[in-house]
Amino acid sequence: MIISLYFFKLENSAGGAERSVIWLSNQLVKHGHFVHLISWDKPGSKTFFALEKNVIWHKLGLCHNFTNKLRKIFRLTALLKSIKSDVLIGFVMGGDKAVYVSSLLSNTKVIAAERNSPIMYSIKLNKVFAFFYLNLFSLANKIVVQFDAYKAGYPFYLNKRIVAIPNPIATPKLFANVVSKDINQYTLLCVSRLDTQKNLEILILAFSLLAKEFDNWNLKIIGNGSLIQELQSLIKHLSLTKRIKILVSKTTINKEYANAHLFCLPSIWEGFPNALAEALASGLPSVGFSSCDGVNKLIKHRHNGLLVKKNNVEDLAKALKVLMKNSSLRLKMSKNAKLISSKYQEAIIYKRWETLINRTCRNI
Repeated sequence: MIISLYFFKLENSAGGAERSVIWLSNQLVKHGHFVHLISWDKPGSKTFFALEKNVIWHKLGLCHNFTNKLRKIFRLTALLKSIKSDVLIGFVMGGDKAVYVSSLLSNTKVIAAERNSPIMYSIKLNKVFAFFYLNLFSLANKIVVQFDAYKAGYPFYLNKRIVAIPNPIATPKLFANVVSKDINQYTLLCVSRLDTQKNLEILILAFSLLAKEFDNWNLKIIGNGSLIQELQSLIKHLSLTKRIKILVSKTTINKEYANAHLFCLPSIWEGFPNALAEALASGLPSVGFSSCDGVNKLIKHRHNGLLVKKNNVEDLAKALKVLMKNSSLRLKMSKNAKLISSKYQEAIIYKRWETLINRTCRNI
């Protein structure tokens, strides 16, 4: 089977959606399919995550601006016609009109793989634009969301097209020792893109309220993004440059989970937060906001972490304090957190993708 996958840009990007499209591309090739990966990256671009050599990556090299919209449609349509794909899987393309138009013009079946909770549209857009973008999904043959609960956020007439397929979690080779007595320093870890959605300012401020009392704890944030300078300035203003570190994304992230003692993801919304899932699988008790879709699907309150009801600094600090001071509770939650791997095994998740692709091609 010939399968194309689309993502806007992949160059050196370590996000969860980028990881998902690379993972699925690699899995499809390993299972004998012909795979074409399509993006608007420039020639010479490289992926952050390892890409199988048999995946054919088409780097179309056009910038996102008004004058290029028609060129994008023509170029993508021509490519899809030449590839003659059985199906195109578009990642994060809810509002990407060029992909929908090109798919229609090339007579290519489309699976729209949404990577965010539908609440994102109401948060980022007014009601008119949110309605418009959600209804663009009607141009897709199938729609993939990451949790069954997300189906309710789409127009009711799309429900028959929606399939829930979560992200896979690889079983860790290293696990966190959250009560290690061999050290006197502890790490609160956050792995996240540095942008507004991730709400990292609140985490930094919450830690600042605890820093004096917990002088053997440090906060480590790992990720890339546009807010790096703003967050570094805040840390400097709080006089916590020795206690809070922001490091660039790295491929050896499993070691960071294993060396940490507590995890926090303070996002406003998510889809399926890979970093949180991996932290839990590594045995890290985790903290997030109960109002955050995605986070509230993975953290089970008082089982493998804590969900904070109010999205504010003080309440987040109180929840973090509970786990920072109670090693036995961290240990109990750590054991529960590791169980998440069995639910999202790679083989199980790939099987669901394979089934969906076959059904789409057969118009079932």
